[in-house]
Amino acid sequence: MLIDKLKRRLGTQAAAFEDTDLTEFIETAKSEYKLVEGEHDSLIVELALCTCYLRLATDTATYFKYSQGTESVDKTVTPRMFMEIYEFLFESVQKRLPEKPEIFQIKKAESDE
Repeated sequence: MLIDKLKRRLGTQAAAFEDTDLTEFIETAKSEYKLVEGEHDSLIVELALCTCYLRLATDTATYFKYSQGTESVDKTVTPRMFMEIYEFLFESVQKRLPEKPEIFQIKKAESDE
């Protein structure tokens, strides 16, 4: 089952997600990239994993840094770490997709003046 593979890849981070979330990420990967379960399993799992890392980066973006006396805590690197993992993995997956996703370019509105 793809959800079990996804949980194994996430390791301890799997606890941060409900099964319904992971199932949605898997289904989105299949539909958005036209992937077929049984034929593209590793790509499906890796795309779902990308979504997980992006979500972890977003969820941990509120982490903080503080010092008190000789002790200090810095959790601000956590979201950056998840974002770097996401970017590396997505770049790798994107190269292997059978059908390349469309690229959207945002342009400044041009006026007739």
